[in-house]
Amino acid sequence: MGSLHHAHATTTVRVRKDIQNSSATFAFLAARSHINPKTVWHWKHAGRVEDAKSGPRVRVQACSPPKKNT
Repeated sequence: MGSLHHAHATTTVRVRKDIQNSSATFAFLAARSHINPKTVWHWKHAGRVEDAKSGPRVRVQACSPPKKNT
């Protein structure tokens, strides 16, 4: 089963690993993978190869908890 990517992902985990392990120039890697050199730069300097989570960092409570009557 393949890994899941967001709808606009231009690279896969395999391509990202290749970028990080390569010593070729950004321009060469971009041309070989048909992506923007800025994308190559991003993944070359990223400490990960997985997509970042796109949801909220902390779950927001929609309403306040019920008050206790004392």
